[in-house]
Amino acid sequence: MEAPFFPAEPKGPSVATAIPGPIAQKASAELDAVFDVARSLNMMCDYEKSIGNYLFDLDGNKLLDV
Repeated sequence: MEAPFFPAEPKGPSVATAIPGPIAQKASAELDAVFDVARSLNMMCDYEKSIGNYLFDLDGNKLLDV
């Protein structure tokens, strides 16, 4: 059996908060004060935690990105 390409990749998605969660909503509001977020922002992501096919948002939700 071949080793996984991303050994630390989560085994599946998990959602702990509403999307967007409270941390992402606060970050969007702060960004909206200097930038027109409503027309260009889809999701606040934590790219340092994201790995393989999984995207993490600011609230720690793991989402499968396919």
